[in-house]
Amino acid sequence: MKSNEGLAGVNIFIKGTYYGAATDVDGYYSISQINPGIYDIEASIIGYKVVLQTGI
Repeated sequence: MKSNEGLAGVNIFIKGTYYGAATDVDGYYSISQINPGIYDIEASIIGYKVVLQTGI
């Protein structure tokens, strides 16, 4: 079931780099000190399917 609510503790990574973050209690995250550009972002947490968003 989808609720469209944020999920805490999701691991967010920029594919091909060592940059990443974890979501806060509201499902928000911030990754700083990256160069402007287009990236592929991967989100994962135990118990859920890994999600890959390309061209962000």
